[in-house]
Amino acid sequence: MDRLPEIISHIFNAPFVCAYVLIIYYSFYPNKLTVKALLGIIIFLYIIPWGPVLGYSFLRKIPPSRLSNKERIPFVIIGLISYVLGTLYFCLGTYGRLYNFLVSLLLMYAILSTFLIIGNIFSKPSVHVAGFVAPIILLSLYASWLFVALLIIVPFIGWSRIKLRIHTPSQLMLGFLIGFLSAVISYEVTIYIIL
Repeated sequence: MDRLPEIISHIFNAPFVCAYVLIIYYSFYPNKLTVKALLGIIIFLYIIPWGPVLGYSFLRKIPPSRLSNKERIPFVIIGLISYVLGTLYFCLGTYGRLYNFLVSLLLMYAILSTFLIIGNIFSKPSVHVAGFVAPIILLSLYASWLFVALLIIVPFIGWSRIKLRIHTPSQLMLGFLIGFLSAVISYEVTIYIIL
């Protein structure tokens, strides 16, 4: 039972949640999983944004969630750049609509990163909560509203972050708000402006 908060935090960290959402989405729309989509996912959602933070954490021998606010900001900026580049990668060309979910997902992470940079100036918003809420809301908007039910997991994620003494309840609420707003703004921008 002592390890349960740590296990929950590992299972529901942002890169894993992104993978879960992509697997679910592409099980609904397998014809949209092209070589271009797979390359973009690997490069712009994993290698560029997560490689540097994992390398730094490995060298410092501390988990990424234990980085201070000041340490987190450069990595969030690297992620932001990656997500903007990924959005452009999928917007360019004649098959934009084929990649509307990926455009929304990358744009959502860019918006989320921007909110996290601002949030880290004043507080330490929960990346775990924001990184769970945002893709789940986006999946619900694109695939099925039934996926909103997955938000029932948020209290468990929040409990684990409090139990590990990483976040306060207000930081969890801020993470939830940032995640929700990022998904909704991204969806609206993608549907009505970009594509």
